Amino acid sequence: MLLTSGFIGKYGLFNSVVNAGEVPLVVIAVLTSVVSVYYYLRVIVYMFMKESTAETAAMIKLIQHQIEREAKEYIKGKTVEVMQYQYYVGVTLLN
Repeated sequence: MLLTSGFIGKYGLFNSVVNAGEVPLVVIAVLTSVVSVYYYLRVIVYMFMKESTAETAAMIKLIQHQIEREAKEYIKGKTVEVMQYQYYVGVTLLN
């Protein structure tokens, strides 16, 4: 059911709109849904069915390093914030 939940939701919505007499709106919505399937399938094809090139592998490695560096900087900043807060709380409690 999980894989068809989007379909079931759209079907219910489109059915309600047709019952309200807005058939042109449903036609446009169905056409845009069909077009969107192309883009969803394109991502799946690139993820699972295409061979990775050296350029793609280098780009992935670069992105991974960027994420790791930003995560380390974020954690370092949060550690400093926590230490400052602990100091503030400690000083407040002592006074």
